[in-house]
Amino acid sequence: MLKLKNINKTGVGHKIARVVSDTVHNIFFYRKITVTGYENVEKNKPTLIGPNHQNALMDALAVFSINPKVYPVFLARSDIFFNDFVGNFLISMKILPVYRIRDGKEKLALNEKIFNVSVSILEDNKTLVVFPEAQHTPYRSLLQLKKGLMRIAFHTAEKHNFDIDLQIVPVGIYYKNYFNYRSDLLVNFGKPLKIKDYKQQYEENSQSALVALKKDMREAMIPLAIHIKNKEFYNEYEASRDIFDFYIANKENLNLKKQTDKFKADKKIISILDEYHDAEPEKFIDFSAKIKNYSLKLKNNNIKDYLFDQKPSFIKTFGIFLLTVILLPFNIIGFINFAVPLGLPEIFVKKFKDAQFHSSVRYVATMFIVPLWGIIGFSLLWIFTKIWWIGLAFFVIQTPFMSFWLEIRKLFKKTAGKLRFLFLNSTKKSELQQIRSEILAVFKNIS
Repeated sequence: MLKLKNINKTGVGHKIARVVSDTVHNIFFYRKITVTGYENVEKNKPTLIGPNHQNALMDALAVFSINPKVYPVFLARSDIFFNDFVGNFLISMKILPVYRIRDGKEKLALNEKIFNVSVSILEDNKTLVVFPEAQHTPYRSLLQLKKGLMRIAFHTAEKHNFDIDLQIVPVGIYYKNYFNYRSDLLVNFGKPLKIKDYKQQYEENSQSALVALKKDMREAMIPLAIHIKNKEFYNEYEASRDIFDFYIANKENLNLKKQTDKFKADKKIISILDEYHDAEPEKFIDFSAKIKNYSLKLKNNNIKDYLFDQKPSFIKTFGIFLLTVILLPFNIIGFINFAVPLGLPEIFVKKFKDAQFHSSVRYVATMFIVPLWGIIGFSLLWIFTKIWWIGLAFFVIQTPFMSFWLEIRKLFKKTAGKLRFLFLNSTKKSELQQIRSEILAVFKNIS
């Protein structure tokens, strides 16, 4: 039996888990995390946070790890509560189940209890996180919102005759890369919607007010996230975010090294493509075909597009190559040391057909396996050297050295890519350059 009353408790175990989780998420798993608009989340007010949902557990962690002093409660799909032991553990971690029609009609009635608990959380001026799409998507697109978040908001407001300052904060989460370690993350918090503003409409027609809030919420979320609505040419839009970003950055005076500016460039590119598709659909088909052809040729030659914008110099690339050679011993030591703790999660990853779970599996497995690996190393070194502090030193430097090693790997791969570009057959390079120039000329014209 699920002990829902425990959702209001923040035990020592939760606090310890929070420290470990935040450390792995904020310091190790991601290279850089940028947050905008967090001032929109007011303190000591009932707050409903509604993020977009594209990366399974990582989306929750993106919101969860922002402020170590806040312990939000999350609503999650009920199928992860597959028995009472797991369910009560999740509840102790402040996660509540939401039942859907696919879980069985008889279980839908259980949502009434969940809604009541959710209301009590908001009444206590706490934060509740609900993913309004109610499912994650493998696309950088916002799905149509479900009614769950809106029902909780109105249920809470109605109980208090709308005399409650409930804030509904839209959030957009933007990943530079969904799956890789040491990537960048951007979390955008938007201006809150206030439930009081819907009081009159709700009293006149509750269903109309619910639809209005859902519409307003979606419109508030779209500017905060990457939203590629054109599914037919989705891959071409995705490729365009890299092909045209350098041009847009120069035109708009943006710095692509900043996640916020890269996000702005992506939004601008998508907006231009949407307008072109709507205005001249036949020409857009030809244009997208060229993008598809160019992307395929890049893939076949294992070349990144940005190298045409930021052409690497042979001398500088060779210098960095020498640096990677100097760092090779660290690379080898890192590979030997972390082959097991980073290799084991890949066994679990393969069991998930849905790729959006892969980074979540890597994160959870890493959070448990890496400390365990450190304890094993500590024990073995102490046993064989008889000097305890050598084992302790190994345990302490595990996580920072892993981050350092992963950065070395990234540098090695990036340098290898630049060398492939520099030594690419001149005929193939000229062909790629020609196709790219044609694509860019069209884009410059339409923008």
